[in-house]
Amino acid sequence: MRADQGQLWQVTRARTADAFALAALELQISREQGGAGETGFLDRYADAWLTDSDRRPAWIAKSLDGRPRGGVTLFVVDGLPRPGRLSRPWVHVTNLYVTPGARRMGAGEELLRNALAWCRDNRALWVQLGAGASGGSSLYRRAGFTSADARLVRLDFPEPSRAHLPSGSGGRA
Repeated sequence: MRADQGQLWQVTRARTADAFALAALELQISREQGGAGETGFLDRYADAWLTDSDRRPAWIAKSLDGRPRGGVTLFVVDGLPRPGRLSRPWVHVTNLYVTPGARRMGAGEELLRNALAWCRDNRALWVQLGAGASGGSSLYRRAGFTSADARLVRLDFPEPSRAHLPSGSGGRA
């Protein structure tokens, strides 16, 4: 739990009960970018996230009264094994959003820190996100992201040592 500028909030891994809060944050992103609401969107989003939540880990920042103040959602892409290498996932940050009243108070950094820790713990090869992500470029640079191309920023994690390879796999092919 953190107290910044009088705002008390907590970042936790999103659970089943948070599906509608994640959906509401997604709707806020859309509206902030000029999009319109859509009848049934909250149900549609929540159902989609719940169906695929194992490949879409998420974290949510909530104020003490339970209001969602921000969230980050990942999409995990599992690679197939290759000769001499273990299969390791890579991760795309599908969104990181903090509500206007909670910005510049550390919630975005805390959300990203939790997401990147999960990526490291799950041995992701890299994490990427769209370079056009509004408002967060300095946050991403501070976290170690660099420009991968004109449309992506990326954070690479180190390869595992040979000690982590299955016996008889002989390294990279």
